[in-house]
Amino acid sequence: MHRGRGRRGRRDAPYHPHPRRRSHGHGPPRLAHQAFDLWQAEEFFPRAGPSPDNDALTKALIARHTQLLPRPSQQTQVTDLVTKVTAIMDNLIVLQTGHEEHAIEELRPVGNHKQGTAMVNDQCAELVVLFKVWPTVKCIEKLSELIVENLREMEVPSGSIKMTNDKAGFTIQVETCQVRCHASTLPESWLEPTLPGQVEVRDIENGLAYIRHTRWFEENVTQTGTRMLIRLLSDIGSRITGFKHLTPWMLVLLAHQASLAPGRRDTLPIAQAFRRAMHLLSAGFFLPSSEGITDPCEASAYRIHHALGFEKQELLCCAAQTAMRLLSHGAHSEILGMNQDCSVDFEATMNCGGVIISPAVCVYQQEDENAERKNGDKKDTNGQSEEQATAVEKSQA
Repeated sequence: MHRGRGRRGRRDAPYHPHPRRRSHGHGPPRLAHQAFDLWQAEEFFPRAGPSPDNDALTKALIARHTQLLPRPSQQTQVTDLVTKVTAIMDNLIVLQTGHEEHAIEELRPVGNHKQGTAMVNDQCAELVVLFKVWPTVKCIEKLSELIVENLREMEVPSGSIKMTNDKAGFTIQVETCQVRCHASTLPESWLEPTLPGQVEVRDIENGLAYIRHTRWFEENVTQTGTRMLIRLLSDIGSRITGFKHLTPWMLVLLAHQASLAPGRRDTLPIAQAFRRAMHLLSAGFFLPSSEGITDPCEASAYRIHHALGFEKQELLCCAAQTAMRLLSHGAHSEILGMNQDCSVDFEATMNCGGVIISPAVCVYQQEDENAERKNGDKKDTNGQSEEQATAVEKSQA
């Protein structure tokens, strides 16, 4: 019996633990790491002391979330306006012949009101209008005028109706309630020739992305605790500078990631989910070399935090590290905005319960390209002057 002969490699060749990540001469390999997650490595890092008492944090989170819930009267007003606008567009879809410039194919509700994550004083609902052809600015204006005319026929006071058009859609406001309509089209219309005055491709893609995000939310986010965490993180992002750069879609995916228990289908309690979200961000979950979260609604393996610049990523990480310092000393009221005596911008030293907490310091420095170019020009001019001086000396000799 003859043994099979495999292909032998050189003994002095370097060892590659991940052969598929070699660069093969096309630049350095992409080395992405996973941020440290204590909840996934809990068995390898047993606690040296008792677990932290989350009763006070849980009560504070529930109390703050109750303050963030929209008022029933506000929800009723927004729902009434959305129902009227939807009924008008449904009638236009039925009565249209298909040859109109503003012919509508479908209407999709999206946004916080559709997902059930609306906050207090948030009286703006969102809709995506799918046109049969690639929409133009004129057809958007025509559709908005038809909706305003039909609203007046529904005995809505004409003085309270305000309509605003832009290149991506239109907004209809009745008193304090608003309905934002994003213009988009079907994927089949992408093959049509481009005409002047059409909506930009980026705005069309954004409308389709809103639909995908809403569909994913309905299929995957069914827990009340996740919606609660989304509201809490959105509130923190509206008050603290470092968290303001997180988009609503980033907040949804972060809350979903932090709420799910590792290896199980159940969700974590709200206090543990909140701690885990802050811990992930402070550990560099959204830094450049981190794996982060892959966008589930994109075909390519796109990391959602790549939309943020390096400076914004570091500001977010520093703000989360300061928040973790506050949480470790029981100063959760300062993070949730329930204590106005302490700075919520995390830019100065804070005294919380007799403990001096210093904010995390950023280390990233953005390079000034203009300064480098000026320095290079100075070097070039200096080099030319030296050559000229040398030539003069030789001519004099």
